[in-house]
Amino acid sequence: MESTSKERRYGVGGDNGTIPENKRCCVQPIIQTGRATLVTLQCNRPRGHGPNGLYCETHARSRGSKA
Repeated sequence: MESTSKERRYGVGGDNGTIPENKRCCVQPIIQTGRATLVTLQCNRPRGHGPNGLYCETHARSRGSKA
């Protein structure tokens, strides 16, 4: 189970990115395709499902949790 106190970041470099977590959106990182460098973006769907309510309905289902 993931801790809600961990600071998640997105952007260039994956977990070491420069964009802070939006606390209202799903925490699932989305890899942006078509770029030479690794760029992760935060899923922009609302939270409320999955472990600790941190995921959107779609990503909670893909993680095997009840939505």
